Amino acid sequence: MKSDPCGDYFSKEILKGLIGKIGLPAYAVLSVIAAAESSAGGPVRMPLEKIAELMGKSTETTRSALDILKQHKLVIVESQGRNNVYRVLPMTT
Repeated sequence: MKSDPCGDYFSKEILKGLIGKIGLPAYAVLSVIAAAESSAGGPVRMPLEKIAELMGKSTETTRSALDILKQHKLVIVESQGRNNVYRVLPMTT
């Protein structure tokens, strides 16, 4: 029988909530951006490749996760030169 490794780390309530809605890769990207934004004190300028490196995932996985976050209106991504600027949006209920 196959086990769910996510269940080892997250409660069922969490998995049914935000993580269940957007998936773990998108949640990981959101966490990286939120941590960087908190540290920087505002919007974060970072290459996509750096986010992928911090997550330990490919740039394609990271790009797909960002698309999910934008679709759910959890982040805004703006191009500025060679980098993107990321800003976490407040969650609405």
